[in-house]
Amino acid sequence: MPLSSPGIIATSIFSFIGAWNEYVYAYTFLSKQDTMTLPVGIQRFFTEFATDWPGLMAATFMMSVPVVVLFPVLQKYFVRALTEGAVKH
Repeated sequence: MPLSSPGIIATSIFSFIGAWNEYVYAYTFLSKQDTMTLPVGIQRFFTEFATDWPGLMAATFMMSVPVVVLFPVLQKYFVRALTEGAVKH
């Protein structure tokens, strides 16, 4: 089990980032505004005649904050998980 923990950590990080950025699946199945994910909600800033650029920039900033904060916290586990199998004991 100790040797599999770096792989599990790396897989969970990749899964979190993939799920955080998922657009097509959420856009297909979510129609109510209170259940929309952030990538689908950002689409609401674009209309046929205009784009709300200040709101769009604020929303994209708020969307990137959790990933930017989470990466430095988990960076040492991420690097360890990627290099664990390359070292011969």
